[in-house]
Amino acid sequence: MKKFALLFLFLFSNVAFAVPGDFVRGEVTRAQNGVFDEMFPEQISQQLSVKILDGEKSGVSVEIPASELSVRTELQKFELGDAVILNETEKGFSVIDRNRIPALIWIIAIFFAVVAAVGKWSGLRSLLGLILSILVIAKFIIPQILSGANPLVTNLIGGFGIATISIYLAHGFRKRTSIAVLATILTLVIAFFVAQSFVVGAQLFGLGSEESLYLQFGLLGKIDLRGLLLGGILIGTIGVLDDVTTTQVASVDEIQKAQPTLGKKDLYRRGFSVGREHIASMINTLALAYISTGLPIFLLLAMNPDRPSWVIFNSEFFAEEIVRTIAGSIALILAVPISTALAAYFFEKNEKK
Repeated sequence: MKKFALLFLFLFSNVAFAVPGDFVRGEVTRAQNGVFDEMFPEQISQQLSVKILDGEKSGVSVEIPASELSVRTELQKFELGDAVILNETEKGFSVIDRNRIPALIWIIAIFFAVVAAVGKWSGLRSLLGLILSILVIAKFIIPQILSGANPLVTNLIGGFGIATISIYLAHGFRKRTSIAVLATILTLVIAFFVAQSFVVGAQLFGLGSEESLYLQFGLLGKIDLRGLLLGGILIGTIGVLDDVTTTQVASVDEIQKAQPTLGKKDLYRRGFSVGREHIASMINTLALAYISTGLPIFLLLAMNPDRPSWVIFNSEFFAEEIVRTIAGSIALILAVPISTALAAYFFEKNEKK
């Protein structure tokens, strides 16, 4: 879901399907294969003829010399009919990437159809909550950070908004949803202090990724990268928290309906029994989700023979991933007793009335 959310974020950030400016779409009409570069024999150079599909030069065919285009494997070679994106510069046109927008539209449409068919109205409301949550990121969090606002405070405010919007839209406006929202916000506040203490204690400065280096040395060099790291941890935690809190509150609600005579302690004990199973599965899911996104970097670092394992383990990249995973996992664990206790209190109290 992370990659899917990033795609939506891209589309909602004032980007149209048509490629703007000096970028145009094209179609490969001729591909000369098997031209190898003597300087780099492992690379395959290609000479292409590409027909421009939009812009002022729509219909014009341009030549892409072999010196401007090379691929690493046979699988990456361009074939006739391939859709590409061209960039026009003073030196002419160059191919910068394949045009994946049509395929992505179909993939998203299939996803929407599956959610609608299986999840019905609840699934469609969840999708609406996802879209609105990403709008909060694209229209509030990102502009505020770019304008110089504190990334941590901005992400915390945005996180509260995302949690409220997504949970209410997905589960409806009812008592158990309000309890889940309250539990999510309380847990998020605790996660804020946990993540901040971990990041400061581990002496992390938000420099563990290539993107952060670009931000530091680019035009946005004044951005608080540590705050950005903390904010990212909070936003990443929300998606797990709402799942745990809504499940726990719903479990306690159903237990209370099945046995209305149970008191708060019994409701909490039985609900927490369900939560333990949830914790065991979700912690593994959270850790693997973080590891999978950074797997290529893990492999590159592990293949470096010049550094011992403990030095690599000590690097900021690894430390960031460890802190990110553990802070999120602690929030996940604490969400279970918090949401269970709130649900037991409100549902038992309601039954007495």
